[in-house]
Amino acid sequence: MRKLILFLLIVIASYSVVAQEMMPQRPKRTPEEIAQKQTERLQRDLQLTQEQRDTVYKIHLKYVNMRRENEVRDSTEQRIRNLIEELIPILTEEQKITFGQFIKEIGPKRQSTPRMRAAEAEVVSEGGGE
Repeated sequence: MRKLILFLLIVIASYSVVAQEMMPQRPKRTPEEIAQKQTERLQRDLQLTQEQRDTVYKIHLKYVNMRRENEVRDSTEQRIRNLIEELIPILTEEQKITFGQFIKEIGPKRQSTPRMRAAEAEVVSEGGGE
């Protein structure tokens, strides 16, 4: 009986290892690639000028690097709030409205806690949202 249990445990462990190896691994992106992708999304949604785009890229890069340094991610809420607060001043009034709508759209997808939703609502209202 013990041999059977031991055999089953080995089979299950082996299956786990094989299954993990078969799963496709997502390649790690550099902070620059992540910041570029985030900037491109805002460029598409807000029609940023080249000067705005350069500034937005630098801001995104700064926050991506902050996130990488803080592996625990215990300050995600504050980091996102600070990012938004840095982006708002460089936007035109029309862009602020569009950005506020964008934040409201992605908010429910990203925020799982009432505290995060409250923080998002406060930032949107400060930034010229509806």
